[in-house]
Amino acid sequence: MNTPKFTLTKDEKMTNRFMGSKVSKKTKFMNEDIDIHKLTVAQVLGIQEKAKEITDEANEKENIGILLYVIRAGTPELKDLSDDEICALPMDELTNLSNEILKYSGLVNQKK
Repeated sequence: MNTPKFTLTKDEKMTNRFMGSKVSKKTKFMNEDIDIHKLTVAQVLGIQEKAKEITDEANEKENIGILLYVIRAGTPELKDLSDDEICALPMDELTNLSNEILKYSGLVNQKK
């Protein structure tokens, strides 16, 4: 049985309806509803690369860098804030938001 062969030209380029789509939900952040997105595989790999660079003697700045990366990747409303603007927010609220993004993305075991 012969399989037909074909070549796509630039005009026939196929697109996938899922490319660029985001899965999101609302969660609480500083007593307000905010949208969070599930992280993509590329974003998860970026987090893993940053985590590999941190040693046991890592300083607080490196750990905060991962926190900021997760928050920017998973929270569209906060992605354009500067480091200083995000760091002016309460630490426990930022940590809870980051954990919620990681849980929603399947990276942290959720309590059953």
